[in-house]
Amino acid sequence: MKTKELAYAGIGAAIVFVSGYYLKFNVLNGYYNLEDSVILILAFVMESPIVFACSIGAGLCDLLSGSAIYTIPSMLIYGICGISAFYIIKSLRTKIGEFKAYFSALIVCEIIVIMGYVLTFSILYGLSDFRGVSLFYLVQAGINIVTALIAYPFAVRIKKALKPNHNY
Repeated sequence: MKTKELAYAGIGAAIVFVSGYYLKFNVLNGYYNLEDSVILILAFVMESPIVFACSIGAGLCDLLSGSAIYTIPSMLIYGICGISAFYIIKSLRTKIGEFKAYFSALIVCEIIVIMGYVLTFSILYGLSDFRGVSLFYLVQAGINIVTALIAYPFAVRIKKALKPNHNY
């Protein structure tokens, strides 16, 4: 692991924390946040499996917002989401193009998040809340898909800016 990757992971964890803790929208029995789209954007920009470490920000968000019971599940769910996005984008980029690889990773990540939280809620509270949780996370997934698609051009620019230029 390079020092630069470790620094990016720390910055990424902070960005994930801010996106979940401060950029949230309260609704009914919970809140919507942008952690999913931020994790995907970081996987795209960082181009490293170290994106898994960015999930620490999601865990800290839960811990500090009074939902400590979700700290470990959130870190695992978003860690798996980030690492999956990284490998999907890496493997599909040359075959179907960068945007389609990004979009594919986005869909897979949202499925991982929905299934991860449905599983978490089922373990913690039983299957009785399954439909409500699924609907809530489907709506959040839709919001994050739109957000990540809008952010794609900016993510491309950030990615290019972070690449070292060796043409002196």
